[in-house]
Amino acid sequence: MKLKVNMIWLGILSMLVGTVFASPLLLSELEIRPGPSLPDGPKAEFSVNVVYANFSIQDNPNVTTMPFPFSEVYSGNVSAVPYFVVLNITNHSDEDALLLDADFCTAGEIHTGGISGAKGTHGGTWWVEGAWLDDEWVNVTSFPSTQLENGTWTEAYLQEGVYLMDEYSNSDNSLLSTQMYIDGVWVDVTDRINVTRNDDNFYFVGTGSDSLVSNRYVFTERRDYHNTSNNFAGCQFIWTGPDNFDNTWAPHQSRLIVFTGRGILSESADGLDALKTGNLTIHTMIRNYIPIEAALDTLSTATELKPIQLEITEDGYIYNTILSEDQMFVMDSFGVEAFIEPRN
Repeated sequence: MKLKVNMIWLGILSMLVGTVFASPLLLSELEIRPGPSLPDGPKAEFSVNVVYANFSIQDNPNVTTMPFPFSEVYSGNVSAVPYFVVLNITNHSDEDALLLDADFCTAGEIHTGGISGAKGTHGGTWWVEGAWLDDEWVNVTSFPSTQLENGTWTEAYLQEGVYLMDEYSNSDNSLLSTQMYIDGVWVDVTDRINVTRNDDNFYFVGTGSDSLVSNRYVFTERRDYHNTSNNFAGCQFIWTGPDNFDNTWAPHQSRLIVFTGRGILSESADGLDALKTGNLTIHTMIRNYIPIEAALDTLSTATELKPIQLEITEDGYIYNTILSEDQMFVMDSFGVEAFIEPRN
């Protein structure tokens, strides 16, 4: 009798152990977390237009005073390209909106596409609410349990939406492949997926070797931990807030934002040849948002891709659609915004 009772308890224990250690959690039992995107909120429609550009070429410039790595890279025969590019940025909405960033790129030819990459391709990782995979709608991503450096394990969970990674060709901007993040790994789904791509997920790229100059402004409040310098390669921070640049655009307000600087190119660069013909393409992009306290996405983007015909003068190459002969630009104290005033 005692043996029979022990056998019964062993049977029950084995069932309990099997239940605890052998039954995996079903996907339907996992926590579903919200996706990384916020619900759409009000957006301010902006536009950006190149209204003025002035370029010149300086042969054999002094580059030893330029910050690293330029002073190391450009140690041979080079040319400098000073530039002064003016963008007309307009808020067409009835709301105040803050300019987040602005950039421009010049080249003989420019194709719009993904974030620059390597090995002759470019692309980027992006998130979307859902996609058709093998004719089935997928709108959640499974994140498996992973072990951290301290030896502990994270909990498996689901997240709304799916993550995709695209790869494009730099030669013609064609889509080469698409991967989807599934159960902790990237899976090639190039011929299996049907998804709508949002142009806001991508940035411009200058293809070929005829790029000339580019620059980017990021408008942000200055913090104590920020470096005292606001100049970096290909990017410049514009401090905002009290006693700094005002990056708020009033409803239906237009303002002139100026990019000025100097690009350094090899004397044999194709970009110089493109400039000397007087034919360039300029791509500009700005992003703005409406400042509200609610957790809503108010970010919007405006772009322009414009071929321009430059007037070739003794002093350089000029594109002008805004200044008359008796007018001139006057810069603000921050070197960011221009105002048109009569010549003395």
